[in-house]
Amino acid sequence: MIISKLRKKLHDSIQKYGLTSNKTYEISVELDKAIVEYYKNSPMLNYYEKSLEGLKQYIKDNNKKPSIKEWNKYAMENNYLSSESMKYIGNIKFQKEQI
Repeated sequence: MIISKLRKKLHDSIQKYGLTSNKTYEISVELDKAIVEYYKNSPMLNYYEKSLEGLKQYIKDNNKKPSIKEWNKYAMENNYLSSESMKYIGNIKFQKEQI
């Protein structure tokens, strides 16, 4: 998959040239374009947007960010994406459970 190859290329560039180099920036822009193109016509984008709105509503209703366990339960009940999918697609991170 082109996105996987570009992601590896980006990570390699960061290691070799640094995060702020022009080469790294060019690869990052290329990766962003590939991701947008991939999701542009994908039903996954619609699920992600609905899930993101659900997350905002959860935070508003509960005055806190959900943990992974809390979000996954809420997501299943409301037909939203899981925390792992939200992390992968939108780089949204959830809090781990406190022990």
